[in-house]
Amino acid sequence: MAETMYKGEPINGDFAGKDFISIQQVSRSDLEIVYSAADVLRVIREEKLPISLLNNQYQLANVYYEPSTRTSSSHAAAWRRLGGGVDTINNVSFSSVVKGESLKHTVQTLEAFSEMVVLRHGQVGAAALAALALDKPVMNAGDGVGEHPTQALLDGYTLERELGGIDDKVITIAGDLLHGRTTHSLMQLLALYKPRRVNLVAPPEYQMPQQYIDLVTSKGIEVVLHVGLEAVLPETDALYMVRLQRERLESDTHLPVEKQVVKKVNKIINHGSALQKEALGTDFDAALERLFGTIKHSSSESERDMARFLLYAINGTLPEVKVLKNGNGFNDNIYVLTPELMATMKDEAKVLHPMPIAGEIEDEVDADPRAVYLEQVENGMYVRGALMSEIMDVNVHEAKLQYDINQERVAAIRRYADYLKESDHVPPEINWQLQLAELAISKAT
Repeated sequence: MAETMYKGEPINGDFAGKDFISIQQVSRSDLEIVYSAADVLRVIREEKLPISLLNNQYQLANVYYEPSTRTSSSHAAAWRRLGGGVDTINNVSFSSVVKGESLKHTVQTLEAFSEMVVLRHGQVGAAALAALALDKPVMNAGDGVGEHPTQALLDGYTLERELGGIDDKVITIAGDLLHGRTTHSLMQLLALYKPRRVNLVAPPEYQMPQQYIDLVTSKGIEVVLHVGLEAVLPETDALYMVRLQRERLESDTHLPVEKQVVKKVNKIINHGSALQKEALGTDFDAALERLFGTIKHSSSESERDMARFLLYAINGTLPEVKVLKNGNGFNDNIYVLTPELMATMKDEAKVLHPMPIAGEIEDEVDADPRAVYLEQVENGMYVRGALMSEIMDVNVHEAKLQYDINQERVAAIRRYADYLKESDHVPPEINWQLQLAELAISKAT
């Protein structure tokens, strides 16, 4: 039991060689170290500077027991841009784990080939268990419904960049807050700042675990619980939307069919989008008649698809649907952010999402400049790279400074070489200096 409570060693300004398991390890000054290094990595990438902080003998074991696209790719891209090599292992269930190998032995095997292990696992505390078993640093890429600390780091970085700071801002977090590990880590990060208010928008059965609410309120930050999203949007500076964590919900298949139908229809009536509610209404029999009538008689393919999708909500059988618009047809998300709701928000407000988006934000919102979730994805590469460089004890600032000094040295040598070439008479000693200058240029470049 004690092992599962391990949260990693406090950073206290020194990341070198340490595991990164929980946001609880860092202070606000630790965040500033990472964010400052991330800014430098952004410049290196944008200016395409040939700076390697690691060599290819530094190998990352990027290990995923759960499906991952963004997190896996982000960690891999971050490590490669530092100069190291990556061995990404997705779908670990297809490996020796299916033969009965334990998590401990799997990661110990991978440690033999690697300088760092990044681990995603469906079990809360799995990253902590791995860290206790290994000598090499372990980075938590998500452990069940527990935490996702590197996501919180990039969320904080994005909020800082987009809002100009988090202090005195109203932050709204909406969706499945019970199962959403990104929201658990974000709450711990917000506790390091002084936001004016944190709105938690979720039905009671999906609300944030009390321990994270208590943590934030213990810092003197106001936390307000809401069931409806619309009312809080006008005051919101940053809206953090999360999807329904379907893979962590208990299946309803054990219920009688009649109860499954009632439960799904009630979800639409209580938490569905306006279009969903309008299509189903409160009269269930009449709604069925309308839906079947639409499928049979409507000349609009999108209307027929919407009706099929709504029937899917009722009978649980996936229909053949050619045209799906997530927020317009049925989806079982708790809230759906639409352009109409965006219109009620401040001009300078921002919308974040840890991705993937699965219907809780309509596609049309992507074009709104206040939607910054794609910038958030890019930020993740810089923040994770900065964290990795700090753990590997490589100073990003020094590397960039040394590169700049070398560039200035090359420029000075070139100027001297050009001066020598322009001389009318080049005595032997000057010719020798010219050759030396040209050699220095070739080595420096």
